[in-house]
Amino acid sequence: MNSLKIRYFYRHLIISILIVGSVTYICQLIWFPSPFIELDGTWRALLVLIGVDITLGPLLTLILVNSSKSKFELRLDMLVIVLLQASALIFGLSKIEQERVWAIVHYDGAFHSITKKDISESEYKTKLNLPQFQKIYFAMILEKDVNNHTKQESTSFLFSPTIYKNITKEEIEKQSFSYDNLPEYIQNKYQNKYIFKGLAGKKRNAALVFNPNMKLIDIVLLPEQSEPENISSNN
Repeated sequence: MNSLKIRYFYRHLIISILIVGSVTYICQLIWFPSPFIELDGTWRALLVLIGVDITLGPLLTLILVNSSKSKFELRLDMLVIVLLQASALIFGLSKIEQERVWAIVHYDGAFHSITKKDISESEYKTKLNLPQFQKIYFAMILEKDVNNHTKQESTSFLFSPTIYKNITKEEIEKQSFSYDNLPEYIQNKYQNKYIFKGLAGKKRNAALVFNPNMKLIDIVLLPEQSEPENISSNN
């Protein structure tokens, strides 16, 4: 293996790692603040994207770069490789970005995640007069609004921000988690004066922690085998 091929390979590998590191930072700290990246298994898609991006570019470089080629041919090869790698990265990121949690909405005793792809672009850009946690809205839907919405609209009521309401203690306390049944690490962190509600994700479940003033202060992952109904009370 000639030295030019090795040099190009390592340069491309280092650049790819730096780019992937930046992408991972954006996904974990901006698009999917903890624990949302674990709740819906987004980290798995991110790992696939990272693996493909780190492998694709440097591997193609290793195959195509050759000291027998002219400078023009080498530049053309690298241009094609970079375009392929960038296209794969942009496509993967566009799919992952659509999975960003935009709101968590309470209905029928539990919270549900609403992602960017679940609502229209105009609704996504509209600023709502609702509280936020880590720049994610949290709200509730009342049964009476569901009935009215079902009669007038074809879209799912969960994906209709026009009927989102500020949460109330009366609604949130319905079917709240039993403090005694919460995992020990949550009990060690929070006293029983807090209100705990379930949030079901695609891969993991979580407990939302509200203070007595109904401010959402934390979202804590539950053990992987836990189901929200197994630790809820019958309030």
